Amino acid sequence: MMIQEIVIKNRIEMTSFEIAAPLHSIWIQAKTQKNLGAMFLFYNPAQQLCGIINSGFHDFFNDIYISEKVCTLNGLYHKLQSGIYRVLIVPFYDPEKEEDTIQIEIEINTDKTYEDWCCQSALTQSEYSFTAVKEVTHRYYKGDFHGHTIFSDGHNSISEASEILIKQGMDFMAMTEHNCMAFGLPSLPCLAVPSFELTLPVGHINIHGVKKIAALYELLPKAQNYEEFLELALSYFTPDCNLSLNHMFMEPWHFTYEDFDLSKLNTLEVICDPTYKTAPAANDKAVSFLDFLWNKGYCIYGIGGSDSHLKIDEFNEGALEPSIYGDPATYVYCKGLSVQNVLEGVQKGHCYTARYVTLDIVINEGKYLPGDQIPPEVEEITWKIQINNIKKPLKGCFIRNGEIVKELRLTKKGENAEYTMKNTGEPWWLRFGIIDPEGQVIAYVNPVYNQLVQSGNEKFKQLRDEFGESYDKRNII
Repeated sequence: MMIQEIVIKNRIEMTSFEIAAPLHSIWIQAKTQKNLGAMFLFYNPAQQLCGIINSGFHDFFNDIYISEKVCTLNGLYHKLQSGIYRVLIVPFYDPEKEEDTIQIEIEINTDKTYEDWCCQSALTQSEYSFTAVKEVTHRYYKGDFHGHTIFSDGHNSISEASEILIKQGMDFMAMTEHNCMAFGLPSLPCLAVPSFELTLPVGHINIHGVKKIAALYELLPKAQNYEEFLELALSYFTPDCNLSLNHMFMEPWHFTYEDFDLSKLNTLEVICDPTYKTAPAANDKAVSFLDFLWNKGYCIYGIGGSDSHLKIDEFNEGALEPSIYGDPATYVYCKGLSVQNVLEGVQKGHCYTARYVTLDIVINEGKYLPGDQIPPEVEEITWKIQINNIKKPLKGCFIRNGEIVKELRLTKKGENAEYTMKNTGEPWWLRFGIIDPEGQVIAYVNPVYNQLVQSGNEKFKQLRDEFGESYDKRNII
């Protein structure tokens, strides 16, 4: 066994091991002493990324095993080589303010066994099809754009997660592990959207539709700080991926990158982990902030994410219901179910997010979808929405340019909501939303609009400060 201990003093640390032949298996374990959190990237002698460990925070995988027969999800299933193995260590804290010691252990030519859920199937990232259609029907498909398993800091194994996805009737799922994806994609009972959560001290952004995550780690040495790394990462994954800002007001995981240009985003989470104790206020604020952005001329669409980390029988502190995949669900209109169609649908705003209820949405007799821009020759816009599965009295509202223009009391199953407006020449946007008796957001339907005039190139701090001055006066729905 080879053991190294390293005191983390820099934003990026580098070490190496020399491994001699013959080599039929390799086992690597990495641990932090204080659980402050760090990423370990392992490169083989051919300079190929062959393993990832995220250590600290929670119960992350802290070991990798690669052999001819067994390979854990966080290792590259390949023919092992002798020579120099490099280890890139990236702490998720400021090493100038806090110091931690890490320990790396390596064993070779040992036989280890693992449960099936943490081992790779034959399907690798490069072999996964983004265009294969699982269902040809044109309709809204139910999914979740934010969830975790034991591969990062979630509590569910892949098999346990699969059982929940079946129970929830999910059509697609984006497992967004922190800063990593499995080398061999796990099999899910629904369409898997390859994704990860870019998790940095300045904020969390989900990247949906990732074809090659290894490039992310190639960018690391080029960045001088976390903000620069975030910018490099987003530049690489644009425009193919959906870039979504997560739980932006939910402390301590709120967004703090003050010089960020929000126009680089496609979507923003308006309902995230709704059973968490601080989520209701954070989600309400996110909805109101997104309305504020639309008034400022930003075309950013709202989606949901359960951000579920818990088993089906586990509850957040003080919660009366579980934090579970599909609560909330995001329903994306697709012309057939495929990864590419889900990505295109959500990037165009052809979606709505809801808890409990489902919606049948018809705009101008089905000619338009949420998120669409209405051409000037259209004289009127008519929304017709049927709200299904109403279990308790709710309030529905049509919102135009941030102001309520029609309010409805929703009290029975199959309630209908309708609204017609003239397509006037001045800029406008119109959406629909639902809140419960406690004022919490239950549903958010993306706007249709005629034109948007962005007021300037404001950075996040300027927008946040301007929004904060009048937040209490805004409608929250």
